[in-house]
Amino acid sequence: LVTDYLVGVDSSSNTVTLTLPAAATAGAGKTYVVKDEGGQSSTNAITIDGNSAETIDGAATFTISSPYGAANLYTNGSNWFVY
Repeated sequence: LVTDYLVGVDSSSNTVTLTLPAAATAGAGKTYVVKDEGGQSSTNAITIDGNSAETIDGAATFTISSPYGAANLYTNGSNWFVY
């Protein structure tokens, strides 16, 4: 469960899945930044999963698949969006 505003993830050893908190609990306007800190040679993905049936830009998950990639996310209180 993601609980911080800025989340650094090391995906160099394996794939990682993070689950966002419920959008209603987080509250409209809440933002998170997820950053891959795994290094240039990391080829593993970070999957960000919406809570329960919540979506991220209309999809069930969002994937960071490039070394040093990042995702900036915010909620409107119902679902999550990438900006």
